[in-house]
Amino acid sequence: MDHPNPISKDLVRIVVVSPSDVQAERDMVSEVADRLNNGVLVPDLRVILEVDRWETESYPTFHLEGPQGHIDEILKIEDCDIVIGIFWARFGTTNADGRSNTEHELHNAQTAWEKHQRPHIMLYFSSRKMDPDVDTDQLKAVQQFKKNLPAQCFRWDYEGIEKFGPLLDDHLSKFLHEKYKPSTTTKLTEEPNFAYFKPPQFPSKIFRKLLLSLLRREIANHAVVAVEGLTAAMNRRSSGTPPSKTKRSTIF
Repeated sequence: MDHPNPISKDLVRIVVVSPSDVQAERDMVSEVADRLNNGVLVPDLRVILEVDRWETESYPTFHLEGPQGHIDEILKIEDCDIVIGIFWARFGTTNADGRSNTEHELHNAQTAWEKHQRPHIMLYFSSRKMDPDVDTDQLKAVQQFKKNLPAQCFRWDYEGIEKFGPLLDDHLSKFLHEKYKPSTTTKLTEEPNFAYFKPPQFPSKIFRKLLLSLLRREIANHAVVAVEGLTAAMNRRSSGTPPSKTKRSTIF
């Protein structure tokens, strides 16, 4: 069964960089990505978002360049699609190159962007009220970094934690809709409620529940959904036969 216009999804990898005082905002990035992946914000957006953070992707090890060297290898910022940087009152710990860890990661992102116009860099600065025991040296470092941002940078200030989620919803939705516009050729026949679903090739770190949520969205929007490869997988499981190279599809 040939499918000339399968529904395919591009993997868009987001890396979050920040000091430790904006953990709530870091968590919100994953929440926004989940809403986008489930089609809540931009219906029919043909991408799947993966959010990478050092605390979710790294593991204990030794590295010749220290912890940051390990994190650089894991995050591969130069190969991601979007970098989201977030600051409030802390600038971060200084590493071997004289920069804070966050500044180091943003420097790597900017260097890659200057060469390839990728990754897309989104910088946010919180203007919420400072804690009474704020580290003034750290705060001054953030202010100086903000003042010295290059002319190419268009940063965004936000008022507080509760404002960050909706703001990122809006900004990511706009960017993804512009760069990955919804496909107009997702149907295989003239029947309006038919769709063909080709599961994306996820890295191992993408949980199976994410794939299931995408499939549920297609089922919710169409009366009939064809899923490539599912029949063959089910047949192999029930019969114990070796994997077949032939692709087959299942109709629900």
